[in-house]
Amino acid sequence: MQHGYGELTDKNNEIYKGQWYYNKKHGQGIQHYANGSIYTGDWILDKRQGNGELCGPEFIYDVMKYFFLQI
Repeated sequence: MQHGYGELTDKNNEIYKGQWYYNKKHGQGIQHYANGSIYTGDWILDKRQGNGELCGPEFIYDVMKYFFLQI
């Protein structure tokens, strides 16, 4: 079980380095995706939420703010 700070490489060779909360990405982290994109920013319970940057081969720089509405 991941809890605290750690690193995980999944079966798709995607790498996450950052904070965990009971096996969920939670807090600050960096996700390296298989397509070459990199997200650096906030996570809440495995979802990108809050402030973050996404950089990738098809674009240079994008700043995002993620909000997930719970119904």
